[in-house]
Amino acid sequence: MKILFVDDNADLADAYHDLLEDEHDIEVVYNGRDAMDLITKESFDVMFIDIKLPDINGMQILQQALEQQSQAKIIMMTGFRIEQIIENLVSDKSIHVFVEHYEVPDLVSQIERSPVSSIFVITGDAQKIESIQRQLSESSVLKSIVINEMQKELTNQNVDNVILNNQTPLIYSINQLQTLEKHFPSSRMVVLKQLNKTPDQRLESFKSLKVSGCLYKPFNIEDLTSAIQKLAG
Repeated sequence: MKILFVDDNADLADAYHDLLEDEHDIEVVYNGRDAMDLITKESFDVMFIDIKLPDINGMQILQQALEQQSQAKIIMMTGFRIEQIIENLVSDKSIHVFVEHYEVPDLVSQIERSPVSSIFVITGDAQKIESIQRQLSESSVLKSIVINEMQKELTNQNVDNVILNNQTPLIYSINQLQTLEKHFPSSRMVVLKQLNKTPDQRLESFKSLKVSGCLYKPFNIEDLTSAIQKLAG
């Protein structure tokens, strides 16, 4: 199996290379540009891509990999919480993350009172997510636009809130968030994510993107080899 391992921690990447090279053809790079260059030149069965790199963020590498090597299985790697990932990938904005335990009216009111330099990432069951979107969309105070899927051409509108609500994994939506932030620099960003109820549903959402999952640091060699074995199977 041919593997690409992308991580700016050279000691860690080299250690994994030495441990895996007897059983796999493994290439190791320490920055995003070298990774994107290799993806253009060589074909890989599996890619392990760190989200935070010194030059190009891992989500950009993911996008290129999905476009150029649709056969590859991809594992994203991160040691960051979701708000830390967003802070590293978007411009200076206030990040607010809400997971399940909140009251919808209070949350909507907080969004309406917040400065435009705000990003809200909200997860919840279908009823909560639908209620938040409806209340923001029907607000007489602020104007909102709802984006369910990323259009190739976004209309130029002056809006208070940009609501991103789709079924892709949250880690992939960050890449979409970057695009929206550039197109709507003076709008709040509200990312809505419905919690999947079963592991099968979560797996299907990753499969639709040809993304096989995420490894959260710190992980050990057993975690890495287990992931490779599952992908090979």
